[in-house]
Amino acid sequence: DIAYHALLLTQARDKNYITQTDDSLIRIAVQYYDAHKHDEMQARAYYCWGSIYRDKHDDSQAISKFNIALSHTKNLPKHADIRSILYSNLGYLYYIHDIKPEAIETYREAELLAESEKDTISLCYALSQQGMLLIEEGEQHYPKAKELLLKALSIGETFSDSTVLGPIYHSLGTLYKHIPNPQQALQYARLNYINLNDSLFAYRAFLQLGYAYYINQQYDSAKTFLQKILKAEKYYDTKADAYLLLAEIPRLKGDIQTFAHMERNRAT
Repeated sequence: DIAYHALLLTQARDKNYITQTDDSLIRIAVQYYDAHKHDEMQARAYYCWGSIYRDKHDDSQAISKFNIALSHTKNLPKHADIRSILYSNLGYLYYIHDIKPEAIETYREAELLAESEKDTISLCYALSQQGMLLIEEGEQHYPKAKELLLKALSIGETFSDSTVLGPIYHSLGTLYKHIPNPQQALQYARLNYINLNDSLFAYRAFLQLGYAYYINQQYDSAKTFLQKILKAEKYYDTKADAYLLLAEIPRLKGDIQTFAHMERNRAT
């Protein structure tokens, strides 16, 4: 009962986005379920333990605990929910630490699981994340990235959930920027902007749309969205990219004074 209470309380805090940095409680559950060799409860306990390390920004330990949790799910064919959560967490951690082969493979496993469970939202997410990772891998991976993203789009559009479609639109806009296909880049950048429902990604959307207008030579529209980024109090890399484009536009028009002003701002 003590171990189960420790697990449930840690799970409840995690599901309610309460940051946890003390693992003394979940260790009670881990030690008990390890001793009794209970795969389902071990999987859930190790997931919670990994989540605490994730909240502590100790990502190497988080990855280790998540992988142990995943190993305990192999004998749990009916518990796809915990595997889906683990794939999502592991894929993200691999991605932010630039461990791309493991990230792609993890999202591939998530894709197969989502297909078997007919979990449409998880399937779209797994396809979109794979597509974005493949874009970052370089030009030779663009065809596969396009295939995965268009598959995600065809599935996502059937139920029109903006939280699902937004990342797909962003990834497709990024893909067509690199191919390049200016008209398609602008189309998906607009759709990403229209479907934006999270202010955390607003400046990323402004930059993508500003760049899409820029490569379509619609400079006034490009400046409208790029200048929105300059109001941000942080997002310094995004602001630097905005200044770069805002400097390039007057340079193309022969306005050397404005070009020099924007270059100075970018440097500072």
